[in-house]
Amino acid sequence: MIGEAFILSMAGVLVGIVLGYGLYYGMLALLRARKAFPFIEPSLSAELFGVLGAVAIFSLIGIISAWFPANQSAKIEPSAAMALEDID
Repeated sequence: MIGEAFILSMAGVLVGIVLGYGLYYGMLALLRARKAFPFIEPSLSAELFGVLGAVAIFSLIGIISAWFPANQSAKIEPSAAMALEDID
């Protein structure tokens, strides 16, 4: 269950990174075309730090959000859970 949450988190992070880069480079091209203001591009190390930071933070959030309910439900006896809920 935690592995599934990790995979879903990574899929969301991957989609977010792709969309973020697309938006970033699209806006950068628009600002350059209109000569809005001098724009200093971040270095490659700054971009990698941002990407790796986003991956680390959101994977941690995904794992914690899967672990907490799984840990709570693991403490309940199966017979008590079936008595409390309508389980087929």
